[in-house]
Amino acid sequence: MALCTLAFAFGILLACLWLALHRVTGVSSVTLGVLGMTLMFGLFFLGMPVGFALMSTGFIFIANMRGLPAVLNMSGQFWFSTVASYDWSPIMFFLLMGYFCFHGRFGEDLYRCVRAFMGHCRGGLASGSICACTAFGAVVGDNLAGSVAMSAIALPEMRRFGYKDILSLGTLACSGTIGCLIPPSTSFIIYGILAEQSIGELFIAGVIPGLLCMLCFILMIWVWTLIDPSIAPPSPRTPLRDAVKTLPTAVPILAICVVTIGGMYAGVFTTTEGGSIGACSTLLLGVFLRRYSWKGFKKSLEDSSNSIVMCYTVLGGATALGYFVTMSRIPMALATMIAGLDMGPYWVLFAIIICMAFLGCFIPATPLILICVPIFLPIADLFQWNLIWFGVIMALIKNMASITPPFGINLFVLKGIADVPLGLMYRSAAPFVVGLFLCLGLIVAFPALSLWLPEIMR
Repeated sequence: MALCTLAFAFGILLACLWLALHRVTGVSSVTLGVLGMTLMFGLFFLGMPVGFALMSTGFIFIANMRGLPAVLNMSGQFWFSTVASYDWSPIMFFLLMGYFCFHGRFGEDLYRCVRAFMGHCRGGLASGSICACTAFGAVVGDNLAGSVAMSAIALPEMRRFGYKDILSLGTLACSGTIGCLIPPSTSFIIYGILAEQSIGELFIAGVIPGLLCMLCFILMIWVWTLIDPSIAPPSPRTPLRDAVKTLPTAVPILAICVVTIGGMYAGVFTTTEGGSIGACSTLLLGVFLRRYSWKGFKKSLEDSSNSIVMCYTVLGGATALGYFVTMSRIPMALATMIAGLDMGPYWVLFAIIICMAFLGCFIPATPLILICVPIFLPIADLFQWNLIWFGVIMALIKNMASITPPFGINLFVLKGIADVPLGLMYRSAAPFVVGLFLCLGLIVAFPALSLWLPEIMR
């Protein structure tokens, strides 16, 4: 079996090498683009890391279309431009800030506070976890960090009080996605750079949709527990006096939020400076509160370094794939096709949402927005949609990619933490995907939900 697997992999390698070195004649660029996307999906199914799958696909087909010397020259250019770009630097600082929060146990303090006030309600611990992930996402800005941080705290508590895993794991895996809407958000940073929009306006535009998404998730929990009360029995009521005593424990993480977000909105510092100040503030606060050991500090640096390297690998691979997709003229062909469907703007938007939701089942969240924004941005310009509103829609669809099978990264990570079957994770996420679609529908139907705050800030 091992020899067959090795022979199969070696055969694929030879085929890719031949394709890179031999130009295919009589085939249109769009057809090559479709072949390239097919190869990319095949590499995903074979388990190749996302960044390398994107990079390989771009390298092979650019070499086929432009020749090996051209692709080698371009590879050096886009890798340097990606790594050396100042525009991507906020991601590094916010990831470092997130891991300082995680190892400083600030998320644990916040969860205990929310649990004290909401744990006695039916599904209260799950609803409290969603509120805690929302607040934690306001500091971290990453969909996975919030889920990982809260799962270590909340999952043992919910299991202890009799919550079934199908609700607990779905709650923790999916509520972390709210962090991509509540600022600071890496999704909005990426979209703002690609669409040349104000990152500050995108941040403020995500506040109401993020809170709305939180309420939609809580609604899903309420409906679920109403149908099957046994999945979330209420925990003992915490006396009000004891609940109030937990409020000071939430002050540190809220102070970090105020320092980081408030300074950016007030124009005191830029997004990159805000990330660095937030990371330093988190570190200094953790040291002051004696939350860090030397081992914990080193672990924060190691984890953030690993995440940053992974992030830049994906960004570099997505840049390579972006060059290839542009050369293949797929974006122009797709934009022309959708624009020529003779449909109203909302039907076109519906087609874009369905297309991205489908792609999100197979492409991880960050590559999805890196690939799709350049494709659909010309359509948004054609229909004169507000690009801030369109960015909120893109961020919501990106969230779905983190929790939809078969490649929802949050589901895979929570499966490993909880040691449960993958099928259980898929079932647990289904109600929250419905909640995301409900939130998305409200944002599409009522654009003012995402545009009201930016207009006030102007």
